[in-house]
Amino acid sequence: MTNYRQTDESKCFTPSNFTIALFTADGKWVNANFGSNFFQTLMSPQTGSLVPGKYMFLVDPIWNKVDEVAEYKNVQIDIYATDKFEIAPVEDEDAIEVFAKALKDAAVNTLGEEKRNRYLRNQEGYGEDVYRIISINDLKCWYGFIYTNNDSNYSISEDLMPKLKGLEVIYPLEFSHDEEKI
Repeated sequence: MTNYRQTDESKCFTPSNFTIALFTADGKWVNANFGSNFFQTLMSPQTGSLVPGKYMFLVDPIWNKVDEVAEYKNVQIDIYATDKFEIAPVEDEDAIEVFAKALKDAAVNTLGEEKRNRYLRNQEGYGEDVYRIISINDLKCWYGFIYTNNDSNYSISEDLMPKLKGLEVIYPLEFSHDEEKI
């Protein structure tokens, strides 16, 4: 409460945006949310109760001017369950691998057919068997992705050259930010 009536503007609270995402430990997408609401939730009528199992959640703040005030960087997580459970941190590299699998799962199983761009439809041998999904905010989180699926009998070799102004490639982990293509 000491900061509630703060008169020093540099210490006044300004909400930061957060991404929160929930997925299973084996990479099945559950839900995500992005915003600056003081109370955010991942539960909805669509997700309902979770089946027992191992889950991972991502909490990714985009700090604003409050990042200089340590008290505002405390993130509290409330989880309600009927059984005891344990929360443990995961190494960044392991978490990114599972998160990438979850994004793939979301692309294939959550986003509708209308998101699938069959961009090689007129190429002999590829037709309807190849599609790409480019998503910036369909999953209600601060992460986007480019997913290409090839079920044809032929290989595809492509160079992607995204213009990354204000963006960062986090996967594949081997990606060098000095390169111009992925």
